[in-house]
Amino acid sequence: MAIEAFSQGDDSRRLRLETLVRLRWLSVVGQTAAVLIVALVLQFALPLKTCAALIALLAVVNAFLQLRYPSTRRLAPEPALALLAFDLLQLAALLYVTGGLSNPFAPLISVPVIISSASQPLRYSLALVAVAILCITALAFTPYPLPWYQGVTVPFEPLFLAGMWFAIVLTTSFAAFYSYRVSLEASQLSEALAATELVLQREMHLSELDGLAAAAAHELGTPLATIALVAKEMSREIGPATVFTTMCIC
Repeated sequence: MAIEAFSQGDDSRRLRLETLVRLRWLSVVGQTAAVLIVALVLQFALPLKTCAALIALLAVVNAFLQLRYPSTRRLAPEPALALLAFDLLQLAALLYVTGGLSNPFAPLISVPVIISSASQPLRYSLALVAVAILCITALAFTPYPLPWYQGVTVPFEPLFLAGMWFAIVLTTSFAAFYSYRVSLEASQLSEALAATELVLQREMHLSELDGLAAAAAHELGTPLATIALVAKEMSREIGPATVFTTMCIC
């Protein structure tokens, strides 16, 4: 019973598809709003078609998942890692064509890693951290400038980009470690509570057995009660007349 309770606790910690779908729709809305504000309100030069294609890709995949699978489905570690890696690569591609590490939204690349660390086993989270570091490194060498006014290029020193690389990598690593530790402690507390409930249930069963044993001892406390109980059992097996005859012969 304890093993079943613990396995159910592990299943409950799995990432629910509906949660991931809602977070993705929020990401689609946020990315679309950011691109429209930069392109239409601020009128900065940026590859609008490429950005729109990347955002549309995320929306299409998210809509497919929402229509294909039930909202209550809980993802196994492998599918969850694949979906979070896709989100990470999509965001990295969007940042790559909009300035890379010089983009103010570059720290958002740590979000999929934080989600993975809070809900997935350690080895899968470490794999996603490695993918995130590779993406962050690729962003440092993007040839696309930060969207700015027409004819104006914002220069960024290599030392500044190196500092941004270290800052984002450290932020991602620290946030992933912290969320993993918090999730692990919550899981251990849940397992301890489940074990305590099992112990209490066993004690209640033992108490009930003690009560039944006391009642049986009370019924069998006198010789006449014992004879009456034996007679009842014999009457059930061989009939009342035979029991009466046997008792008279005795």
